Parts: sequence; structure tokens; C-alpha cells
Amino acid sequence: MATPETLRLSDVAESLRRHRRQIGVFALVGTLLGLLVALLVPTSYTATATVTVEPLSTSTSAEADPTVDMATEVGAALSRQVANAAAQRLGDGTTAGSIGRRTVVENPERSRLLTFTSTGSTPAAARRVADAVAQSYLQVRRDAAVQQIEELNTVIGSEIVVLNKKGSTAGRDAKARELGSRQARLLASPVVPGEVVTKAGQRADRVAPGPLPLGVAGLALGLVLGAGVAVIRKDPASDPRIGSADRLDGIDSNLVLDGTHDAERSVTWDLAAFMLPVPEDREAPFVIMVDSGPAITDQVAAQELVKALSRRGEPATFVDAGAVHPGKISRGWPTDRKRETWGTRVIVIDTARLDSQASKVDIATRVDMVVLARSVDDDARDVRRLHRLLRSRDVSVDLVTIFPSAPEMITLGL
Repeated sequence: MATPETLRLSDVAESLRRHRRQIGVFALVGTLLGLLVALLVPTSYTATATVTVEPLSTSTSAEADPTVDMATEVGAALSRQVANAAAQRLGDGTTAGSIGRRTVVENPERSRLLTFTSTGSTPAAARRVADAVAQSYLQVRRDAAVQQIEELNTVIGSEIVVLNKKGSTAGRDAKARELGSRQARLLASPVVPGEVVTKAGQRADRVAPGPLPLGVAGLALGLVLGAGVAVIRKDPASDPRIGSADRLDGIDSNLVLDGTHDAERSVTWDLAAFMLPVPEDREAPFVIMVDSGPAITDQVAAQELVKALSRRGEPATFVDAGAVHPGKISRGWPTDRKRETWGTRVIVIDTARLDSQASKVDIATRVDMVVLARSVDDDARDVRRLHRLLRSRDVSVDLVTIFPSAPEMITLGL
């Protein structure tokens, strides 16, 4: 079976040109959809503030642990208490719940840093929320540490008062001195919760694209979809199938035998056999090349012509060019020596199985007659292309036969 030709760039360009209005409609619709999405999905921005977290020692021991549990601090930064403090700091009606939903707190791996990333409808709104949450976290952390120190100081002071009331003994005096030392260390501990190292006011990033990028994206998508539909679409005005003889522009209509209305294909081939001027008295073989399209390849059009010639009283021999090596064809097959072996018979060479158009043209330059057999479902552009190649080598097409497609033949009761 012949392999259908692949779609060429010129065919694609022609299809795009023919459907340019349709592509324009797709592009316009895509642009409008992009703008609509931009309206439905408002543009949002993110801003990030970064703080360092310092260890807060509220222990009265001389060997206080200076480490910080960053996982605990992330949880504390996301607490309702910090959100309430940030809402009070903003003072613009922003609720604590809204702040909690719009803020993400993260701890970069193996660091004592916390990043506060907030989202807002404007860059300024995003920056204000991020800065407010970061500062509120530090304030809440400091307040909690001061309160804890005050509570411990009160407890230690109470224990010292109790010891003093019991009277002075060596043991009580030593205990009072130890408590006093612990109280002094506690009060001397600096309360530094951390500091803001990067304010959100320095940067704001766009999260959702605005109307311009969404409109351009919609335009590009519309063009792609429109071009795709244009390439694969086939409509009555531009259907590349043969359909009828008027599709074969560039080929003499007098050479076209339309057999789509014949009850049997053999009737069409009988007419073709009588139309072909095969000389009766010949000293060499009379060679006819038959090239059929993919839609009728399985029915071997060349063999049907051989049978029609036989019914006319002109015995013919079928030769399948697909069995010949392409190298032999390019070197000039059928050679004069090969033609001598055919004697004076009528030879019908079938080129349907040849994939190369060049090979078909090479054979056509060495035969006496060229017949193109096509179905209404074959691509007319393929026929015109082959016809132009033949004409460029001064080879004329002697007959084009058109047959119905298989479904139409079934309808006719065949």
C-alpha cells in the first residue's frame, strides 16, 4: 500500500491563510477570557519581613541553656496572641483572623531566623501586615519573658522574706545568700527577644498576574487553538479531497474519466481501455504506468486496467514497481534490456507502492503512457503535485480516472 504523503509546510500555510478569520476569532476570544480572568482573580502581592530570634534565659541557674527551639517559635509566631497584637498595631480594621490567613511563618533550615510572608491586594498592604506581624511577635515574646522574670523574682523575694522571719542561722543565711544571688542574676539578664533584620517595606512581589500578562496569554492560547483547528478542519469550500473533476485544477478536464456514477468499477476501466490509444501494430512493448491513491490501493487499479485491456482483446502484463529496488529505478529502470524481454506486449506498471514521487517520475520518463487512478477520498493536492512534477520532466498525464469511495460502492449494492 502506498504511504500517504505527510502534511507539508506549504499546505499548513495555505490552511492558515484560508482560515485567518477563524484564527482571529479564537485570538479575540482568548484575549477576552484572559482579561476576564484578570478581573475575577485580583492581583495580589507578597512581602516578607525577617527577624532573628535570640535566646531568652529566665532561669536562675548560672548554667542557663542558650539554645532556641525554633519549631516552638514558629508555632508562637502563628499564635492568636501575635495576630491580635498585629491587628492592634495596624489599627486599620484588619482582623486577627485575616492576618492569620494572609501570613506564613517559616524557619530557614539550621538558622535562628523567622520569615514572615504576608499577602495583600497592594504592595503597601502586604508590607504593612508583614512588618506588623514581625514586630508584634518580638513584642509578645519580650512581654512573655518579662512577665516570667517578674513572677520568678516575686517567688524568690517571698522565699527570702520567709527565711529572714525564721531567724538567722548558718543554714538559713547561706540559703538566703544563694537566693539573693539567683535573684540578682535573674534581674541582670537582658531581655532581647531578637530584632528585625529585613523589613518588608524593602520589597513586594506580584503573586497573581495582572490584565496585561493574562491578556497576552489568552491571545497566545487563542492563536494556538485557532491554528490547530484551521489545520485539521475540512470544510466544503476547501476540502482537499478530489470529490469531482473540478478539484483537479491545472489538469485538462478532457483527460478526466469520472466513474463515480458507474454501477461497477469494471465499466469505468473498460471505458478507460478504449480511450487509451494503444497501437495495434508495434515492434516494442507498449508500457503504461498506473499510479493510484491510497484510497483504492488495496483494489490494485493497475490489475483492473490489465483485465479491461484483456476484455478489449489486448492481453497485458502486470508489473509491480514496488518490488523493484529504488536504486535500479533511479538508474533508469525499465532498462532497454528489460524492455526487450517484454517483447511486444502491453505492460502495465503499478507504482502505487512506491513512496517516492521522484521514483514515479523516473519511471514515467521511460513509459509510453501515464494513468492516474484516484478515489473521491484522495487528496487532490497530491494529484496536482505529482502532475506538476511530471510536467517539469516533460511527461504528460494521459488519463485521470476517478472512482467512488468504498462506502459509496456499498450503497450502490456492490
